[in-house]
Amino acid sequence: TVGFSTVPVVKAVFFDMDATVIREESLVELSAYAGVQEQVHQITERAMAGELDFKASLRERVTLLRGLDASAIATLAARLTLMPGIKELVASCRARGVPTFMISGGFVELASVIAADVGFDGFHANSFGIEHGRLTGEVVGTVVDATGKQEFMLATCKRLGLSPSEVAAVGDGANDLPMLSSVGTAVGHQPKGILWPLLHAANWSGDHRFLVPLLLA
Repeated sequence: TVGFSTVPVVKAVFFDMDATVIREESLVELSAYAGVQEQVHQITERAMAGELDFKASLRERVTLLRGLDASAIATLAARLTLMPGIKELVASCRARGVPTFMISGGFVELASVIAADVGFDGFHANSFGIEHGRLTGEVVGTVVDATGKQEFMLATCKRLGLSPSEVAAVGDGANDLPMLSSVGTAVGHQPKGILWPLLHAANWSGDHRFLVPLLLA
């Protein structure tokens, strides 16, 4: 792990979901139920490394899920695994009056379950198109991409009366780059190389309890 020389006490914390709050890339896991996991995995890896446009790559991946029974979402939600220490970190934030939020390029149908389990104060994510109990292969509404994550973070800061310089963000891939570049404390969670120049700290252990003394000292 790499830490700060001096660390501000932050007033809010924003988290990415996939491979940050949870161990898995949720869309990759869901794609296994449709028999297209390898295709979706390859696209996801390239998108997170910054090699593909996230918005276009997300639509491409979701198209591959067309016709999947929507019951697979609840089945998957029950077996997604949290990163170690995330509940403890969020509880420590709550005890100090520091609100926490999850912003995901994944989907509300899964993110809502994770957010409730962890205890986040709010979350923001995409929505699947679902008709007659099956996925349509479309993303409903505006795609929450890298810019969407940044915009939600900035809007939430404004609502809370905070400057972005007073908050922290935690993420792992290219889709977190604008958000991480806008906050006062940028933390990489086992981060891809594209994020390294932006980071104030990197958590290579994967255990979120690492951040308690750094963000809440």
